[in-house]
Order: sequence, then structure tokens, then C-alpha cells
Amino acid sequence: MQALALFYDFKDFTPPGRQGDEIVRRLAERLTQLDLLDQAAELLQHQIDHRLNGPYRSTLAARLAVIYLMDRKPAAALSVIGKTRLADLSFEVKRARNLLEARALSDLSRTDLALEVAGGESGPDVDRLAADIQWQGRRWRDAGETYERILGDRWKNPQPMSARERADVMRAAIAYSLSDEFLSLDRLRGKYGALLSNSADARAFQLVTSPSPERAAEFREYARDVARADTLAEFLEEYRKRYPDIPPPPRPPVPSQTPEAAATAPERNAATDGRPQTEGAATQPGGATQG
Repeated sequence: MQALALFYDFKDFTPPGRQGDEIVRRLAERLTQLDLLDQAAELLQHQIDHRLNGPYRSTLAARLAVIYLMDRKPAAALSVIGKTRLADLSFEVKRARNLLEARALSDLSRTDLALEVAGGESGPDVDRLAADIQWQGRRWRDAGETYERILGDRWKNPQPMSARERADVMRAAIAYSLSDEFLSLDRLRGKYGALLSNSADARAFQLVTSPSPERAAEFREYARDVARADTLAEFLEEYRKRYPDIPPPPRPPVPSQTPEAAATAPERNAATDGRPQTEGAATQPGGATQG
């Protein structure tokens, strides 16, 4: 916290260019680790609003969107992604931003649009995101099918299932049950009944896949608990595996000034004061422009 207080006291003296950006980024990461999400978001938002332009700004916006999602502020995450769109971003940065946008839309209950954004990408992490979006949107049949597809041929492997794999099976089972997809439920029981028979989820799996009037109340309570389970932590874990640290694009070099150019700089600054910045420029607090 002392470092944060010192930074705020002297933020107008933050070094220009990449060095200053790196100082702020590391401080924001440290604040995030300490669960000081508001303070971390404030630092990065200041960078985006006042110091950065171009692809670097869009890359940092993805970091900020993650913090907003962690802080249960999907509208803020969606806003920062929307305000920093650029056409000339790398494939990885575009993809990361799309996944974050889809997750934010899902958290705002905009299920159709979230699925549309996620549908533009592909990969195992996208399949899981789509399943989570369908789950949160209560698209039960679709969610069940997607979770089962994620599992693939796992039922053919006799090794004990991981906690995540068991969770996928249970979500698929509950989704099929809630959508009255009894044939799918029977298929799932045939695939995974033996694998789960000695697991911590054995009783729950039997409850969900073999419904009976006598156990209807117990099933409803269990299904309600699982349906309320938050998938955000799993999404962020998956996201960080794929994007542990997206490298920022190189900043354009600062052109060297001749003595004549330096002498006329004040006149140019006065002439351009108040005009929009050109692409690649960044404004320091206090109005100075850095490359």
C-alpha cells in the first residue's frame, strides 16, 4: 500500500513511454494479487484514458476487462473492450478480447449476443465458454450437449475422472434432466455410470440420472445448487492458461529532434493544443504527449 500511495503522490512524474507503462502494469498486477481490484482497475483505466493509443491500449484493455470481471463488473468490462476496438490487432489479442466480451455479455444475461461473439472463435476453451454461456442462460439442452461434447470419448478411459471432468458430467446430466431429455440422460448414464460409481459424485449422479417421484424434492434442491454454481473462476482459469501474459505490441520509436525542430516545438504544441491525438501517441497526466 505504501507503493500505491507513493505512486499517486508522484504519478505526474511517471517515466514516459514503455518504462512508465511497465511500472503501472506491475503495480496493477500486484494490487490484483492482493484483491485490491478497484485500485488496480483505476490504475489501468488511467493508462487507457490518458497515456496510451493504438494496439498497446487495446492489449491493456483486455487486462483491465479481466479485473472488471473478477470484480463482478461485466458492464465495465464490456465498455472498456468496446471503447478500445481496433482493426489491426494481432490474432491472439483479438481472440482474447472476444472471449472476454462474450463472457461479459453472458454475465449481463445477453445470451444470444454472447454466443454470437464466442461463435466467431474456435478451440476447447471456446467450447467451454459456450457451455457456460448456455448454462447461465438456462439453455439446458444446448448446455448438456456442449458439456457432453467437451468430454468427448472420456468414457472410454477407465482412469478415475478429475474433479473438472466429473463436474462436466454432472452439469450435462442436470441440464438434460431440466430439459426432459431422457434419452440423452440414459446415454450419459450408460457412458459414465461405472466411472463415477466409486467417486465423490456417485450418489448425486444416480440421483440426477435416475429421477423418481420419491426423490423429486432432493433432486430439485441439488439441481438448484449446481445451477447456481459460478463458472467465472473456471473461465478465468482457462483464460489465463491460454493468455498468461499477452506481449504488448512494440511502441513506435520516438523520433530524434534536430536543434531546429526542438526550437520550434513550443510553437507546434501551441498550434495543436486541443486537437485529437494521432494514432500511436499517448498523453501523460498534465497534457504531455509521449510516443
